[in-house]
Amino acid sequence: MVSQELLEGRFPVAASGSWRGLPLSGDHVLELTAEDVALVAPGGERVALPLGTLDGVAWVDGVLALAFAQGTIALRGEARLAAAARDVVARACEPGELTLALR
Repeated sequence: MVSQELLEGRFPVAASGSWRGLPLSGDHVLELTAEDVALVAPGGERVALPLGTLDGVAWVDGVLALAFAQGTIALRGEARLAAAARDVVARACEPGELTLALR
């Protein structure tokens, strides 16, 4: 199995969509840390994105779309957002600790 080192960083994005029934729009920061993935609003409100509940991911024409049961979020950003998109998929698809014995 090839080990892939996860990205860490902050990616400025324009967000749109909804999250837990509330509309989401405007400038945010997609934050990738060793512990989680989150969206940070200009006021500092940080919303952790539970990638274990991710229903779908799409990268089309520079837009990263994340579909959850709690809502769908579309993120548009600079070119390096494509690398962040690959990282989000890798994190969402990582086998959990409980499946280590199955390898």
